[in-house]
Amino acid sequence: MCVSSRLSAAFPSRHMSSRLLPVAKDSPFIFDMAKNGPFQLCFLLMKLVGITKPGRDDRPTVVYSVQMATLFLMVYLWASLTITMKDPEADIITKLETGLYGVGLTHITCKLMFLRASSVDLVSLLEEMEVGWSEALERPRDRGLMARAERQSGMVPRGLTVMFTVTCLCAFGLATLTGNEPYPGILVPFDRITSPLMHSTIQSLAMFLLVCILLVFYTILASVTLQLSTHIQILCEDLKDIGSDEAGCPEAAEGFRGCVRLHHKIIRY
Repeated sequence: MCVSSRLSAAFPSRHMSSRLLPVAKDSPFIFDMAKNGPFQLCFLLMKLVGITKPGRDDRPTVVYSVQMATLFLMVYLWASLTITMKDPEADIITKLETGLYGVGLTHITCKLMFLRASSVDLVSLLEEMEVGWSEALERPRDRGLMARAERQSGMVPRGLTVMFTVTCLCAFGLATLTGNEPYPGILVPFDRITSPLMHSTIQSLAMFLLVCILLVFYTILASVTLQLSTHIQILCEDLKDIGSDEAGCPEAAEGFRGCVRLHHKIIRY
């Protein structure tokens, strides 16, 4: 039996697309911005500190402090990258190391913001479905899906943000220890108080540790992406089943198409 009467209360038809999948509506803009790297970075950093649009809930001051610190570190790392790349006396290891700071962490920032938005919007969609389709989604798999998505919605904004900030701090510390800071005199370059051999060894070790940190972060992001993809794929199957029953349910069919679009974008990203 179609649940369109309940859906009408939960999802007004004229707002169906915008309420179901805000990410699907915003994603084309985000993906178009990906072609213009610096502009995408600025846009996502503005979202990171809550400048472009307020969040769904009032986040604590601590979270904003962490986000502002992350923004400062990203600006610092990009300044370091720009100055180091233009320095004719900088060796190839220093340039490669600094490039990893800027490019690697920026790429992670973009992925992190996309996953955070996708996770929050997925949970909002599930909460609205739970209200509108309380009788249609009675299988244990659906209830488990909602519980897992709710737990994940807490993990992505908090856990990954903290880990990302720690990674930025590690990169900041490694840049200081290896003498890559862009403002001589503010911080003591490590190569002035060590022998050339020790400095070269520490510089190589710092680069190795940075690569390990980036690999760990990419592994975590890949895992979260896979989990979100699985959640949305299961949701697509349920919406397809509801939309293909005898009575027919156009709202479920519309939701199914929106979920498929979101699923494809997450996989492609």
